[in-house]
Amino acid sequence: MPVSWSAPREGLSEGLSPRVLIVHGQVLLRQLLATSLGAVGFADIEVVERLSLEAVTATAQATHPDVVLLGSHLGETATSLALVAPLSAGGAMVLVLCEDRDPLLLSKFLEAGAKGLFNSAQSLEHLVKLIGDAALGRTVLEPWARYEIAVALRSRRAEQTLHRARFWALSDAESDVLKLLMKGHQAEGIAALRVVSVATVRSQIRSVLRKLGVNSQLAAVVLAEHSGWPFDREATG
Repeated sequence: MPVSWSAPREGLSEGLSPRVLIVHGQVLLRQLLATSLGAVGFADIEVVERLSLEAVTATAQATHPDVVLLGSHLGETATSLALVAPLSAGGAMVLVLCEDRDPLLLSKFLEAGAKGLFNSAQSLEHLVKLIGDAALGRTVLEPWARYEIAVALRSRRAEQTLHRARFWALSDAESDVLKLLMKGHQAEGIAALRVVSVATVRSQIRSVLRKLGVNSQLAAVVLAEHSGWPFDREATG
């Protein structure tokens, strides 16, 4: 379970440069970032060599960074995402250095608590300037990130609404049948469990397939599982 902690101070003191923790999977890039940030006036920079969740949180707990530069892929993306919440809870501003521009992935970092997103493929000089601005409370989202994330989130919500509308169209009896299909039951077994005829169950299964827009029971089960069904009818995604 991720560790959280209390930072020893809130915000930055006047005239004091932010304490920076660099957590990135590319050795050369993290070394270049440390050197370049030092050259523009960042005096307190720590580079994490071991990139496990436990090692990073332990280093942050010991050093109390004001800013964390976090690579979006530390071996596994899940590790980077899991680090955002405890680092933010410790009082750090988490700035994610993205190796790709997948807007849905970027939105997950923002939802986890990251304050900034930067494309690590751009020139080092420009990247350092953007990081410096963010550390001092200026721009933390580049225009491309803001736009692409907004578009992706709208698209995802629309897709989720479409998927959910299909399931909401199911009657209570059809929903019960689908739940039993997801548990591996066949029509005969469902009929016995629900004390109805096999013909009734088969009719309900056909209705489920039609409403979900699929051609087989397996496809219906896969769609339900991938959609996270059954879900709260009030959820808007």
